Amino acid sequence: MQEHRDDFGSEYEAIKAIAGRLGMNPETVRKWLRQAEVQAGQVDGTTTAAAREIRELKRKNAELEQTVAILKAGRLSTRAESRPATPIICTLVAEHRARVGVAPICRVLSQHGCQIAPRTFFAWARRAPSQRDLWDIVITEILAGYYEPDELVLAPLSGSCSPLCSRL
Repeated sequence: MQEHRDDFGSEYEAIKAIAGRLGMNPETVRKWLRQAEVQAGQVDGTTTAAAREIRELKRKNAELEQTVAILKAGRLSTRAESRPATPIICTLVAEHRARVGVAPICRVLSQHGCQIAPRTFFAWARRAPSQRDLWDIVITEILAGYYEPDELVLAPLSGSCSPLCSRL
């Protein structure tokens, strides 16, 4: 292309003629020409290698942001060398699976010492609730129906004993 520039009245005419010979759109040839000039350092722009590196860094950055989000969401209370119970981990995975996905969450948690496989989560999710879980749900609903906040407990204590003390 560059060798034939002088054979034509303008750069666009040269691009159009060469594109016609190649059976291509002139815009494609023009973009190739501009990229070749950038690659050669004749014009400022992003080289192919730099664009590839930028894409790779953006991908890694997104992965790291995802990892940080998972770890922040999963601040599981663990003691030295002990891991939280599977239901706690699986509940965490269930809460964030729509946004991130099960496999990435399991991978990040496993990398940070909280081993769980996606199949463990899916087995937990398919499992029917235990009798204890069902009982806890029933009791929680019953107690929630009876619970009324006690304003006397929340009132600040004055110089004498509060009305709460008289009940004791």
